[in-house]
Amino acid sequence: MRRLSSKFWMILVALAAIALYLPSLGYDFAYDSVMQVHYDDFIHTPRHFADVLSLRVLGMDVLDFNRPVNLFTLMVDSLLWGKNPAGFRLTNLLLHGAAAALLLRWLLLFTGGRLWPALLATLVFALHPIHTEAVVEVSNREDLLVTVFLLLGLNAAAAFRPGDAGRTWVPALLTVASLFLAAASKESGAAGPVVLAAFWLLFRRGKGDSPRAWGALVGAATAGVALFFTLRFALEPKPSLVFTNPPHALAAPGMSALSSTTTGGLPGPAAMTFFPESIAMRTISGPPVTTRSLIPGCLIKASLDSLEGSATVVRRFRGPPAPTIASLRISIVLRETRLA
Repeated sequence: MRRLSSKFWMILVALAAIALYLPSLGYDFAYDSVMQVHYDDFIHTPRHFADVLSLRVLGMDVLDFNRPVNLFTLMVDSLLWGKNPAGFRLTNLLLHGAAAALLLRWLLLFTGGRLWPALLATLVFALHPIHTEAVVEVSNREDLLVTVFLLLGLNAAAAFRPGDAGRTWVPALLTVASLFLAAASKESGAAGPVVLAAFWLLFRRGKGDSPRAWGALVGAATAGVALFFTLRFALEPKPSLVFTNPPHALAAPGMSALSSTTTGGLPGPAAMTFFPESIAMRTISGPPVTTRSLIPGCLIKASLDSLEGSATVVRRFRGPPAPTIASLRISIVLRETRLA
């Protein structure tokens, strides 16, 4: 009865975590997900499943090549939903619900089965607004994935009982696999073996478990995580355009900024992109031509057409003084195009 009751509460907290973010299903893509899902074809090409599953993607210069688990989930979403943002966000919500359920299950182990302390702590985690960006933004899914796999590994470790054949190998393999997948979801998964060792030292040492068996478990988990990061840095493409073109400031606060998309970059030739002031202040320049405009004292939205073989056209909708700004932009665009 207690087991059924705990499952009921796990489902309940998962539903509560999901329900809180249901309005986000109506949002469009934003930030990195615009490039990764809406414009880039990598996750929409089924043949790349082999590259991700074999870890060959670690040597490919694509966004999130160092996070293959995240890429895999995005590719599955692409098969199911195409480019519909609601489907991608639904996966985020399900992952958040799974993390809340796994956290409740783990906390119940340390409260002696007392429900209310564990439930209260889980609800604080599930409903706290600090998780909004990770849950709502598709490109931040790696935070949800690393949380789910770390909690799954800790739950498996809690079931690890050295000396009991039925409760040794399966929990051990699940623990090692979960921590490996956590590291392959995001770099913060490297903390997995440390958390596992702390779990044994704080909660399981001196309770009849073999220190040698737990040492072997922690060692196996550490070896799996180390193997992934060894492959990740050994296979990293050099030079990598993803890492050699970091975000940089195009304008100071209080000033508007515009950045064009360029031939050969994302979102690609002849694409129109809008950059509000808050986004244009922090963006990535795309080779070979990027136009920049700084206009103090006014808030401007502009559309920029990147046309292959010709100057980038910039149209200003508003902002004084119109003749001066227009002539200055034309001269800058033509000059940068000739230099390129």
